[in-house]
Amino acid sequence: MPDHAEMRLDVRTVPGFGRDEAIAEIARLCGDGIGLEPLLDLPGVATAPSDATAPSDATAPSAAAAAREILAPGSSARPAEYATYFTDASVLTGRLGDPAVVVYGPGDPDQAHVTDESCSLGAMNESAEAMHRLLRRL
Repeated sequence: MPDHAEMRLDVRTVPGFGRDEAIAEIARLCGDGIGLEPLLDLPGVATAPSDATAPSDATAPSAAAAAREILAPGSSARPAEYATYFTDASVLTGRLGDPAVVVYGPGDPDQAHVTDESCSLGAMNESAEAMHRLLRRL
């Protein structure tokens, strides 16, 4: 039996269950005699449905409306949902005044960051066209 062991956990927190709550729960589950050392701590990001559907500024479109407008009719894009993977939004939102966040891009989220990750050319073209429409709109 070894006298020492280490384990690394990748815990993705969400607003309302952050770093402190995660550490407390891990410590509770592991019991006495363990040490916890956070290696990277980035906040979870969530856009509340009210923020995503009703603009706070009459001149700015809501996040959800903007997302619907850039997608082509009949698009294969998935319906809006929370992303369970890391995005730059975790780093950028606080520095940009906490705007509503929409993560959009080609491919299947289940394929992100896996061995042999892939994305169809059709999905890449569809995403590029949606971004082009958004840029023209802006």
